[in-house]
Parts: sequence; structure tokens; C-alpha cells
Amino acid sequence: MLDGMFPVEMIEGVPVVVAPEEIDIANAEALRSALLKAAANGHGRLVVDMPQTRFCDSSGLHTLAAAHNRAQAEGREVLLVISQPSRPAGFHPHRHGPRGRDLHHTDRGLGANGRP
Repeated sequence: MLDGMFPVEMIEGVPVVVAPEEIDIANAEALRSALLKAAANGHGRLVVDMPQTRFCDSSGLHTLAAAHNRAQAEGREVLLVISQPSRPAGFHPHRHGPRGRDLHHTDRGLGANGRP
């Protein structure tokens, strides 16, 4: 089925929203609508398929975060499917954070210089 410009598919009973190449203020509301519609089926999981997405501004991030918060409050989850971004040789996002600080992943999220 199509919700505006965002295809929503059911794959093995799980709703999957296919995101476009760019998510910005021009289409964030349509994404929000598609996510709400996909989540309305009551399934415990919602997938946002984003391998083609190359740009997401703050309105897109807000939309994804709001979907995550709604799902979490209802005991469900939102999963983002992304591709490995191309990056400069030697750059490792798990090791280099803002301003070159080392980052590590913990159960509570990323921490700077070994602190959560």
C-alpha cells in the first residue's frame, strides 16, 4: 500500500515503511503519517527501511525519534535498517566522536572517553 510518497509493506506480518533518499521538512509530515498508519496494526515491531536514505534533517530525525518514543511507551519497537555509509579510510565511528574524542558503545548508549 502507499501512504502519500512512502510505501508501506507487510513483510512476514511486520510493517515496513520505505524511506526516500532525502527526508526533510518537505516530507517529514508524510513520513510521520506513514509511520502512524503502519504502527496502527498493533504489531510489536515497526521497520523503517532506510538504505536509500542519504540525507535526513532535524525534522526527519524528530519524526523518527517521536515514532521510537511512541513505540517504546506502548511496549513496542521501531527498527531502522540502514546501509554502511561510505567514509574516509581510517575513520571509525565507534572510535572517533565529536572533536576526535574516543567513543565506545555501552548498554546505555555512547559515552565520551569511556564514560556513559
